[in-house]
Amino acid sequence: VDMQGATNTGIWDNDARLIFGEDFKTSIAGSDADLFTLADKIVADGSDMRFMQIEGESDFLLEGNRKFSKYAQDKGMNLTYKEYPGDHNWDFWNTHIGEVMDFFVYGK
Repeated sequence: VDMQGATNTGIWDNDARLIFGEDFKTSIAGSDADLFTLADKIVADGSDMRFMQIEGESDFLLEGNRKFSKYAQDKGMNLTYKEYPGDHNWDFWNTHIGEVMDFFVYGK
């Protein structure tokens, strides 16, 4: 999840405030809670770790996750990104957990 994108929606403001403090909207950028910063570190370290994002086309975080996946892939991170019809909910997760497990466990 793109924490900056998530906090821009306002949905998790109270949770983010408890985790990151009152200035969470500015303190996340450049920190280890910033996925863009972490992607830079992963690439700079030469990591061969594989990552996967599966996103629902109706997910309220869709644009932020598209932005992150493009950034990470452009930087050379080994990231597989897929979109399917669906929303940000357990039904979507339950539908796609098998594909995620195949990816990480069996390398498919």
